[in-house]
Amino acid sequence: MKTVLVFAPPANPTYTPLGIATLAEYIRHTESAANIEMVDLNLTTWRLLADSDQRGRACRDFMQGRAGDFYDRPQYQLHQEVMADISDRLTGRLDACRQYLEKDVLAPDLRDLMQHWAGLILRNDPDLIGFSIMYPRQVVVSLAVARYIRHLWNRSKGPERRIVIGGATASILNPAEILHACPFVDAVVAGEGEIALRMLCRDETFERIPGLSYRGTGRILTNRKPDTLSLTEIPIPSFEDVDLPAYFNPTPVLSVIFSRGCMWRKCRFCAHNFSYSGYRKRQVAPFVDHLERLNVSKGVRHFYFADQYVDADDMNLLADEIVARRLDIAYHIMGRPTESYTPEVCRRLYEAGCRWISWGVESGSQRLLDLCAKGTNVETIHRVIRSAAQAGISNLLMMISASLHPAKPTSTPRLICSIRSPTSLTTSPPAASNCGRTPPLPQMPPLLVCKS
Repeated sequence: MKTVLVFAPPANPTYTPLGIATLAEYIRHTESAANIEMVDLNLTTWRLLADSDQRGRACRDFMQGRAGDFYDRPQYQLHQEVMADISDRLTGRLDACRQYLEKDVLAPDLRDLMQHWAGLILRNDPDLIGFSIMYPRQVVVSLAVARYIRHLWNRSKGPERRIVIGGATASILNPAEILHACPFVDAVVAGEGEIALRMLCRDETFERIPGLSYRGTGRILTNRKPDTLSLTEIPIPSFEDVDLPAYFNPTPVLSVIFSRGCMWRKCRFCAHNFSYSGYRKRQVAPFVDHLERLNVSKGVRHFYFADQYVDADDMNLLADEIVARRLDIAYHIMGRPTESYTPEVCRRLYEAGCRWISWGVESGSQRLLDLCAKGTNVETIHRVIRSAAQAGISNLLMMISASLHPAKPTSTPRLICSIRSPTSLTTSPPAASNCGRTPPLPQMPPLLVCKS
């Protein structure tokens, strides 16, 4: 069976889609007869929009390191204005996709783009198309493209072919609503998609596929959840068919994942747990083997750990292995600011190449942290971020911007002010600079990034 996995816009053009890369690698290892292809429509769209005028072409050259100094703040800010313009134009295509879905009106600009998108997806005449939806804004585009392709298939009156959606966002949506509203979608996959995709590639009947929602006789049916796969059964993607220089990074950056799920798994506000079957992690040495292979074979020095967060003890073990091999890499992780991140651990992480940690701080109010079951302490957060900064690691605080349970209005600003310094909280360009150079990060003013 010929299968195409699609990553639709909008997303950051610096991001290599780890989800479809992992699924494709799994199918290649388990189904030798399967023919599977990845299509990154997000990157394609950013390139088309950027290349449509001189400012956009100059911006792409800059972001990809072919012109100017990516780490020079004035130059970077100038080109970020162009990136914002491109993003606005992309948002306009989203509005047109919504109009197409709701009113069956295909605007001329969107028609041209749809024809291009469909040409990329259908070039090898696939039997199965899977849309991986990571972000909520990708839902509208994915469904619009699915509708357009179904229209083309219906006109051609060819053999029966399937369109399926899945991914992190699809896992938290109501599949019955999608299937009722979108007759051009055959099924929705919730949770981890490896088993479902493997069975779809085998052309199994829908009722046998775990995690699948589909149309039965007069109603929507949802199968049982899939069994949890060990990470030893899921190969880490090689990214062999990914055109790394095409992404908007001055140097190759790859997403990797050491663990699935969340070790803590108690935060009351978090929807990520719908995406995973439970917490598991890889063995340290084989994982670092993979980083080393990517470093040697593809020249990748910069890695983004896409884990929900990596525990300090595991990061320390990974750091020991990286240092022992003298592996010259830099990486960005997400962390939970607990006592385990001691000054010694932070220094070890920096020695191993950790240059950026995005911390799940959420609030400066202990009352709110307790209410949402975060399991962290305001005083500990302060000490951990100071320790990381003193080790040379840049810190980004992810905060919840509103709550139904108001705390004292000064709690969070007090925490921020207590740790705010030129080295504690910084910002940088959103790609390779997150992993550092010499100096590891450009000197920029402090910034807080909020989660809504």
